[in-house]
Amino acid sequence: MITSEGLQDQLLGIVVAKERPELEEERQALIITQAENQRLLKEAEDKILFTLSSSEGNILEDEAAIETLDSSKLISDEISKKQKIAEETAKKIEASRQDYKPIAEYSAILFFCLNDLPNIDPSKYLFQLFNK
Repeated sequence: MITSEGLQDQLLGIVVAKERPELEEERQALIITQAENQRLLKEAEDKILFTLSSSEGNILEDEAAIETLDSSKLISDEISKKQKIAEETAKKIEASRQDYKPIAEYSAILFFCLNDLPNIDPSKYLFQLFNK
């Protein structure tokens, strides 16, 4: 069963893609970039955990472990910067998308009205109309 909010979101994407395709493409690219950044962070975390668990003795003496931790820190800092930029871009895109929200809301209401139309019993209303 589709919800009104879900349908509005889908319709909003369709309207924006039709009216401002570059904005919708940028939003889709942003979603992919954010997912890639999350994957890279997860890989860096896994690498750190593996390095810490497989380290024998004093970790400060293990040069490979220190290099892994340093590279992971650089990756993490770089991704954090990218995420901040992506969040700002996402806010701008969402603000632009909101201009088209009334169209999506109206269309969703219209859909649900038309969807409920077959449930109306015309004989009930005709009977009331003629018996006044």
